[in-house]
Amino acid sequence: MRLSRGRSRRLVAAVVTILILPVVPPVDARDAKSVFSGLPIDPDMAKPAEPEHPILFEPAWRFDGFSAPLAGDLAVSETLLAGVDVAGRLIALDPKEGRERWRVDLEAAAAVGPALSDERVLQGTSDGRLQAFAASDGRPLWTADLGAAPAVAAVAIAGTILQATRAPEVLAINPEDGTVTARLALESIPLPPVEARLKDGAVEAVIAAEEGQIRLVEPGSLTVRWRRALGQSITAPPLVTEDRVFVAAGDRSVRSLRLRSGRQTWAQRTGSRVTARLLRRDDLLYALCYDNDIYILGAKNGHLKTRVTLDHRLAQDAALAGERLFVAPYTAGAVVGLELPALAIAGRFELDERGEWFTTSPAWTGDGVALGWGREAGRLLGLDIKDAPRPEKKAPAPAKPEAGKTPAAGEPTDKLPASSEPEITPPKPPPPPPGEPLD
Repeated sequence: MRLSRGRSRRLVAAVVTILILPVVPPVDARDAKSVFSGLPIDPDMAKPAEPEHPILFEPAWRFDGFSAPLAGDLAVSETLLAGVDVAGRLIALDPKEGRERWRVDLEAAAAVGPALSDERVLQGTSDGRLQAFAASDGRPLWTADLGAAPAVAAVAIAGTILQATRAPEVLAINPEDGTVTARLALESIPLPPVEARLKDGAVEAVIAAEEGQIRLVEPGSLTVRWRRALGQSITAPPLVTEDRVFVAAGDRSVRSLRLRSGRQTWAQRTGSRVTARLLRRDDLLYALCYDNDIYILGAKNGHLKTRVTLDHRLAQDAALAGERLFVAPYTAGAVVGLELPALAIAGRFELDERGEWFTTSPAWTGDGVALGWGREAGRLLGLDIKDAPRPEKKAPAPAKPEAGKTPAAGEPTDKLPASSEPEITPPKPPPPPPGEPLD
């Protein structure tokens, strides 16, 4: 069949247009339906509100028994506080009094902080071992060969110990004897595994890796339920709720994924990278960022509620206790108590150590906060939380009447109406006495 010259030209033009169009990869529509990028522009939004219940920090105890800087965060329960220094000295204390209970020399450098699992204290060392000690007296229980240095502290989930290593992989370990029961190889170094309790009662684990992969796995066998690649790095451990996984990504965003499938439901931009573990209270998410700001998002839809600015960068995890959030801003040498939900500054404690700052995240001890500091030798500090007297409110000054307006009967005034003011001529000074010179 022969085509007319005009139709032939139109056909050639259509073919050329198709060939030069850019190739667009397929996109899951459900992942892109709710992406927000609005940030508050009103400077008043970044000012903390006035607290309803101000607090005081009172030093309860201090411990100076470490000879080197602390390695990782503290591990705390109602009855035990454990810390370790980089030289491999593991020490257990009473969290209320700061009294030493026992100490162990690991005979190797500590790579991460300790962890608590039932009646055990778990500690990873840089030579690729995980050691378990009795929480009561520090008695050695078992040692597991990890094959690589641990990346984070161990986590106990559903009767199994999960240990992330720099291999990179995650190991499932029997807590009774330290036997490695399963291994899961990953594409990049993993972040701390997080427990996930599904609505049907099943207990799983969410495992995220630094380069952007996230998985839901069965803890004992490490069988993968689903896997998702974000296409961005992951900058903080995920937050898992009853039906969502919240993830902080390297493109300065917070993502919401369905726990059952890993499908993304919304994404929201923040002003900087989220550098600490996300927190949730009721229907609000709290994202601590490296630009000194805490962003408050709606957990259901990601809508930005407000933000609060502190005076130093936020890089360490916060402690959530009751209706307060405790943060230790990086290099600030202070711990700040923030009142939920609006993050009003309820109280502040300054570390009176010249040139020092807190090197561990705040840890809630049941009725107070414990932190570690020290760039040359590790030290611990316990702080009690007390209610502070609320400042008395000053009575407002009486309003002055508007110009030209006659006050009502009985209303105080500081001058007469303009029409009633008498004309006053100042008296002349008396003449000087005779014989005295004039100025």
